[in-house]
Amino acid sequence: MGIVELNQEYFYKNYRKDVKRLERKFSAKLKIMIEGRTIDNREILSFFAGNGSKCILITGGVHGRESNNTIVLMHLLEEFLSKAKEEYTLCVMPLLNPDGYAIATEGFSAIQNGNIREEVESEGICWQEWKGNAIGIDINRNFPSLYWQKKEQEQFPGSEEETRAFMRVCNRYPFDLYLDFHSRGEEIYYYRQSMDSIYNEKQRLLAEKMQQLSGYTLVLPERELDTKTGGGNTVHYTSEKFRIPSFTIETMPDESGFPADVSLQERVYHQIKELPFVI
Repeated sequence: MGIVELNQEYFYKNYRKDVKRLERKFSAKLKIMIEGRTIDNREILSFFAGNGSKCILITGGVHGRESNNTIVLMHLLEEFLSKAKEEYTLCVMPLLNPDGYAIATEGFSAIQNGNIREEVESEGICWQEWKGNAIGIDINRNFPSLYWQKKEQEQFPGSEEETRAFMRVCNRYPFDLYLDFHSRGEEIYYYRQSMDSIYNEKQRLLAEKMQQLSGYTLVLPERELDTKTGGGNTVHYTSEKFRIPSFTIETMPDESGFPADVSLQERVYHQIKELPFVI
């Protein structure tokens, strides 16, 4: 039996416990780095595994309520550590937004800072639906990009520590592929309005490979950008700044609600487990 078992409720304390267990078991194969700390003092971690020349960046938990992807990516990491593909190195950030995740899985009582807790409770949002970080900012609209739009709270792109932690990783290492996992629709977003035809053609070809492996639907180019909420996504940042092939992967059926159905974790894992290795 492995460390990270699927189809279970996965709270922040379970994640932290598994981090320590993976570190002990794979001490010679796994490098864990603290990339930043949230406003509520939770660590933002990256996990490096493998020594291959193809370096793949993977994120999950950008939105707090999309809880299933964190455990699935932890399971994927453990499987890779157990039987690595020699030509690959994985950098996995399975929980980019730990404060939001804690809220969405445990309630507002999970916020340790009393002033912040009182503020977020006053928003009137059901805690199971919480997407943002501890102060309600959507991390996936907080990255520098051509179509970034100012929101009510944030003053500038990259205002949040979760955003800056991810940017530090991107600036430190040369990645060959980036996959950001979200949770609605079993779809693959590949097209970038801000990028040229050469970039987008490469995106399309890789997306078609991922479609065959996952069974997910490719999102039409005209749906790539929501003009009401603007840009500032993780994939906008990585594609525009580094020209990395970058994809938003939406796991879970479109009708799925929150809290996420834990019985779907096994299904999601088998749909996405080969996607990091398409290049």
